[in-house]
Amino acid sequence: MKALHFPGNSFLIGTTKSQRSFIFDATTPEITVPDAHCTRRYSTCKKFCNVRKSSDFIAKLSCSADLQGPMCSDVLCQRSSNRCGVRYSRLQSQFYYNKLRIFSQFWSSPNSDDVGVWAEDVISVQPLPGTDGEWRFIRLGTQPLVLKIPVAAFFDTRGMREIGTIGLGRQPKIKNIVQILYENREIPYPAVTISMPKERLGIAQNFYFSFGDYNDKHCTANWESVEAIGDREWMFDGLEAGFLDYQSSRGFRVILTTSDVIHMPKRVMDDFLERGVLAYTSKYSGEFNVYKINDTMAARAFQNYFQITPSLRFDMEMSDILFAREDDYVIQANWIEPNPDNVDWAVGKMILYNNCVVLDYKKNILAFSKNK
Repeated sequence: MKALHFPGNSFLIGTTKSQRSFIFDATTPEITVPDAHCTRRYSTCKKFCNVRKSSDFIAKLSCSADLQGPMCSDVLCQRSSNRCGVRYSRLQSQFYYNKLRIFSQFWSSPNSDDVGVWAEDVISVQPLPGTDGEWRFIRLGTQPLVLKIPVAAFFDTRGMREIGTIGLGRQPKIKNIVQILYENREIPYPAVTISMPKERLGIAQNFYFSFGDYNDKHCTANWESVEAIGDREWMFDGLEAGFLDYQSSRGFRVILTTSDVIHMPKRVMDDFLERGVLAYTSKYSGEFNVYKINDTMAARAFQNYFQITPSLRFDMEMSDILFAREDDYVIQANWIEPNPDNVDWAVGKMILYNNCVVLDYKKNILAFSKNK
């Protein structure tokens, strides 16, 4: 039994293996698929919710106050004519004889306003060919999944919320894809290595995933481990942090994501905005929470870093934290409210540009090494 390697578009849904596009999400364990039956299943909003003017925020946001159905805001910024384009639809011929079952159990995303219902269907995966060059299908049987509605599609991240997600997160009552693969004896060990090969920088799906091992194809073999705190998400302790002109030696916790968005303490975000270090920009249409770094500030030399243990430190160049690698100094950022877990930061790509990580579900650790 060997490790498996596959990107997000390797997953196939239904008995006829209809290919869908997915992204991997380290913060949640579910498999989610955008739902084509939103208005039929969850009722509808007022007609003005389908207005053409995407700038009419007031009309659209008022949909959420319309209590015609529990998910009546499913049409926010989505006209009915394009709602079913890439979504999971049983009306398509390939789904006439599948094993799809839809349950009444409601689901809501822990990371966004997305909502949906639990369901189950046959899931298969087509790994990248091995050394023998042969392609094969792996049938994982009937598995739980979520039919979701992107409630606020205009708060999208590069259009990804119109795509399904394959969860890598931890949750005691929900199996993620790594656990499913391991229990089906398709991989030798319950772990996944996430790396970002240098040749894939700038590609939307630029991570390389190896399921079932500590893979050093794109990484040095010097793994340093940290304990995953609790039994949800991939959270770990940190000692010191530096970001732009902010520095702190107060202990904190970090949640690892696979996202561009930099979540920072609210007090830090407020300070950056008040001093003009960050300023909101609407240049990038369809993106949310994009901020421009003050030109004077961006020209200064800062140490952007996380000191995790005395021997494990993540140093980030300015280019590692930028949302768009262009002349503009812009980042995608959001804040984290004070919380009992003492989580100050939730970050992904700004760390993973230069570091590999293994999510080890058996030992409940994260193991890091440098990218080659």
